[in-house]
Amino acid sequence: MKTSDARALTARVHALAQERATEFAAASMKVPISYYRDRALWDWERTELLRSTPVLAAPSAQVPNPGDFHVRDLLDASVLITRGHDGQAHALLNYCSHRAACIADGSGNRQRFICPYHHWTYGCDGALRGRPRPEGFDDLPAEELGLVALPSEERHGLIWCTLDPDAGIDLDRHLGALGAELAQSDYGACTYLDHRELEVRANWKAGLENFADFYHVPYVHKLVEGSHVDDAAAFDRIGRHHRLVSGLSSLYELSERDAHEVPDEAHLVVAYWVYPNLVVINSSLTIDLIQIQPGADPGSSMLRHTSLARRSSLAEEELKEYMRLWKTLDAVFTVEDVAALERSGDGLTHSAREYLLIGKNEPGIQNMVRRLQAEGQHRTL
Repeated sequence: MKTSDARALTARVHALAQERATEFAAASMKVPISYYRDRALWDWERTELLRSTPVLAAPSAQVPNPGDFHVRDLLDASVLITRGHDGQAHALLNYCSHRAACIADGSGNRQRFICPYHHWTYGCDGALRGRPRPEGFDDLPAEELGLVALPSEERHGLIWCTLDPDAGIDLDRHLGALGAELAQSDYGACTYLDHRELEVRANWKAGLENFADFYHVPYVHKLVEGSHVDDAAAFDRIGRHHRLVSGLSSLYELSERDAHEVPDEAHLVVAYWVYPNLVVINSSLTIDLIQIQPGADPGSSMLRHTSLARRSSLAEEELKEYMRLWKTLDAVFTVEDVAALERSGDGLTHSAREYLLIGKNEPGIQNMVRRLQAEGQHRTL
């Protein structure tokens, strides 16, 4: 973030914190509970919205070196993310062209990927490099039988892809003005720490909304109690996305003058919602990526938490300290947040009320709902 922006946001959140205040939307909002329950809407979200919109495949720091790879599930599809020997990142469907067996699992570094079924072999770019008894397939050109490549692009230290191979990808159009701000954070210079993925018994949109809400922080997060300025937060829309900024408790120690002179984000927690299903949380030590996908039904979702250290390299003792920090942050997101989410998820499934309430003090959630409702209203079922 530019120094001028960091100073302006620090002063803005500092003023809110001193007044024990937060920025408000114009009015509260009622959200029909069918927004979280409707199966036809949920099916459209899974099969259309999230397959045709650029989504995060992996941070660049997770596959930093030629030959590095990582396999993950995106909307039930197995995706192989690789770093080619030319340095280019690829997002490939992880299914052999012969009999559709998955060719790789987990993470690591390889020169070639060999299908365990019949030993068809592929390069890091997905090209078919060899197949036993090639004479059995000599009427099928090898250059046409590589792994299916997903439209992908590496930008701002993040690898993005579109899950529909025919949809294309236009990251400039998708990110808009947010792209320039993400670029300033230099995620490509970070070090990958770890990730966790788990099922949550709550609708995926409700899961996202938790991470656009500082209102719950003083009540839910006992593991970091006292480290934040309660629920004080500044909100800005950035195209289809938004930025929600709160502060660390160190803000209370700054004078008004000092708050206007801080050159960086040292006292801030900046949470970006990147439409449709990614939250990027910047703090002084780490970048935390929260990605939520629909689960097996409207009342379930998959949450993936990835943490990066804001350092390009870590000595052994530094890595140990960061891994201790990772364990705390992961417990905040995957224990405390998930417990609260699942209490809400049960109500979303069984409540007799027709509406949920979103307060004026929850502008980030209001923005998410408006944006996703607008997309859903234009769906073809």
